[in-house]
Amino acid sequence: MNQPVPLLELVRSRAESSPNHIWLIDSERSVTYSEAHKEVATRSSYLRKIGIDSGETVLTMLPNSIESVLSWLAITSLGAIDVPINTSYKGQMLTHIVKDSAADCLITTSKFHQQIIDSDAKITEGLTSIILVGSEIKEPSIGKTFYLDYTMEAEEESKLPEVQLHDVSCILYTSGTTGPAKGVLVPWGHLYATATGCIPLEGLGEKDHWYSPFPMFHMSGRLSVYASAIIGSSVIIREYFKTDEFWKDIDLYKITTSLLIGSTPVFLWNQEPSEDDSDHTLVNVLMAPVPENPDAYKSRFGIKISTVFNMTEISCPVMSHWQLGPPGSCGKIRDGYEVRIVDENDYEVPLNDVGEIIVRSSKPWTLNSGYWKAPEATAKAWRNGWF
Repeated sequence: MNQPVPLLELVRSRAESSPNHIWLIDSERSVTYSEAHKEVATRSSYLRKIGIDSGETVLTMLPNSIESVLSWLAITSLGAIDVPINTSYKGQMLTHIVKDSAADCLITTSKFHQQIIDSDAKITEGLTSIILVGSEIKEPSIGKTFYLDYTMEAEEESKLPEVQLHDVSCILYTSGTTGPAKGVLVPWGHLYATATGCIPLEGLGEKDHWYSPFPMFHMSGRLSVYASAIIGSSVIIREYFKTDEFWKDIDLYKITTSLLIGSTPVFLWNQEPSEDDSDHTLVNVLMAPVPENPDAYKSRFGIKISTVFNMTEISCPVMSHWQLGPPGSCGKIRDGYEVRIVDENDYEVPLNDVGEIIVRSSKPWTLNSGYWKAPEATAKAWRNGWF
């Protein structure tokens, strides 16, 4: 855990040291570290066979599942870049990402195929191929269609490039609140730093079980999968967060660790209180933001709470560990990071004045590598060497 390792290399190592330990579980199946490693090799062979090469971008529009994880790793194993699409996107927002990504290939399922076609008649102009996973469509409408062949033999691993911390692990698009969504270039070092800086991992190990109902097109889904591999545990993946299913899954899979972000803590708190509210295995919970009543929340559900300050472009430079600060606090600055609050000219403001947060790190590749195809936005965001 002290030495940053790209997830692809970490899975390869786990496949050797803990081959039979279950890593990924979704609603349909589970795979061990060894099985995941083999399936990634099979998929990467398939992608190479149809022409995917190093440096290319590949769109993925998949349900939150084991398949979304394996497809991601297969793409990156070739030196290509995974570009996940928010599965709720339609119309202009979907069209923008498909075109901006400059991808020739899309990996999806029948569930989203028609959604893509219906969004824009011109959305498919740049796509030359579509790979359909787990289903067939009789008359596909995008370029040349392939169906993922799970039976083919994987090529020798030696033919695949070695993944480095400075390599781009994926492009995650922002929500587009200040204009068209920008693609954040997320190097493996950045993603590793996020996974190790979200929930404190000290003391966690292979006996823990991580819960992830958060999407792979968002940092929360990716860091959960990564963190589980770092500690050698299992991660239970759900397509969506469902309040009525949360505690059932906690009991079924003996979950010990989870994120609860956005409104999800409120949904759980608003359920009818019960004498059994603390009778479960869940202990380690990251909440962002922290509810107004954290002590009452911890007492009712018998959990620990940590929190962070984060966004897609950075990697949890401020975290609380398990000691929450005063109301409104996100914690303290992590080792290796600098955080300042500045005015419009980057001069630090006096204590208690309002300003803008800027961040930098002493460790290479632990923050974003810029915005995809947006040099002006990158330069503006990285002014004076601070993000």
